[in-house]
Amino acid sequence: MTITCYWLSGTGFGAHPDGISQTFGAALDRDRFEFVPLRYPAAYGGPLDMSYAASVDIGKHALLDAVRATPNRVAIGGYSQGAGIAGTLAAEIARGEHRRRRTNSSSLEWRQSVRAWSGRWPG
Repeated sequence: MTITCYWLSGTGFGAHPDGISQTFGAALDRDRFEFVPLRYPAAYGGPLDMSYAASVDIGKHALLDAVRATPNRVAIGGYSQGAGIAGTLAAEIARGEHRRRRTNSSSLEWRQSVRAWSGRWPG
């Protein structure tokens, strides 16, 4: 069974993965994982850019929409700004704030699986 790994890159790299994100994706076992970097503004504010808060909100909704749309098991993560978004969303899911998830049986649920970090990636 494929596990889809949705990923949000760091600030300034919303259109394509940064180097750390590319390295992470390349290290995943392709027989078990599908690495899917998501696009979002990845902005930090400034006179010519959207605010950090707006960028985070857009990234969170892009990640949540992607997770809800796939029938696969998922892993979420990111680097820098993306890691903050993924961590916040994971905490919200753990608290029960997002209860809708499509599954093959048409029921709506989140399936939570938390593993302790062992120092190596499965596969």
